[in-house]
Amino acid sequence: MSRIPRTPPSKNSLSGSRSESDLSTTASASNSGESNVTTRNKRPRMNSSPKGPSSSGFPSGDLRTDLLNMLSDWKGDQDRRLDEWKISLDDTLSKLVTEVTQLKKECQEIKNTNRDIENGMKFMNEQHEELSSKVKNLEGQKKANSEAINNLETKIQGLQFLSRVATIEVRNIPHYDSENFESLLSILTRIGKELDLTIDSKELRDIYRLPGKPGTARPIVAEFSCVHTRNELLSRVRKLIKEKLIPEKLNTQTLGLPGAKSLKYIDEHLPPAQRKLMYETRQIAKKFKYACWYSNGRVFLRMDAAGKPVIIDSEKCLDDLVKQII
Repeated sequence: MSRIPRTPPSKNSLSGSRSESDLSTTASASNSGESNVTTRNKRPRMNSSPKGPSSSGFPSGDLRTDLLNMLSDWKGDQDRRLDEWKISLDDTLSKLVTEVTQLKKECQEIKNTNRDIENGMKFMNEQHEELSSKVKNLEGQKKANSEAINNLETKIQGLQFLSRVATIEVRNIPHYDSENFESLLSILTRIGKELDLTIDSKELRDIYRLPGKPGTARPIVAEFSCVHTRNELLSRVRKLIKEKLIPEKLNTQTLGLPGAKSLKYIDEHLPPAQRKLMYETRQIAKKFKYACWYSNGRVFLRMDAAGKPVIIDSEKCLDDLVKQII
């Protein structure tokens, strides 16, 4: 299909249909006669309306002054508070520094004290170990000394027994004025007569009273020159004890002694240690109804009539026996 050309419009027709887009400009130009000045019609401001911003875009003079004053006051208040806070913070920091310094000082003193305590404890431990060693050595020496003392006591008791092996002791004989060897020999001779045993002065080495408190009946000690005579006399005395004839045979009347009737006791002349041991053994025998006696330097204890007698050679032996009984 062929294109059909069209005739363009004339210039007059285009110019006649144009219009102004800015009506206000057109109106103002028609009124003032100037085409390049544009005016804008605005409603006038009332007197009661608030003051608006100035033509420069900033607040008016009074409001600006108020805002500046308010900001100045706020800044001063903040500065004052900051200064107070800084002073308070400085005081707090100063106190903290002082306290930390004091704590460091106290900690150092505690460390020094602990160091001194540790040194003291170390010294005390060393002293304790040294003392423990010394005590251990002393205990060993004490044990050795105790054994040596016991051995010496045993030897002394043996020597005392040997020195008294032929000696007897007569107890409960009143003391008389002007007492001498002959008067004491007469008493011993009468005792031998009651025992059907002849005692000659030649068989006596010595006869005397033991020392003691005045006014008391001190024992008479007779030392025989022959052990056989002494053993025979003690054997007859023990026979009377067994037959319970001591009250009839050995008393003041049968021996021809003045004073009230009283029993006389004859036994071995014991050393002090053996005498004490015999006394303690006798107390135990009375308590538990046992039998005890002394013979040839030894203390015997029988717990049963049909039992075997026990030799009591020391106080420790007696204590151990009592612990077994209890």
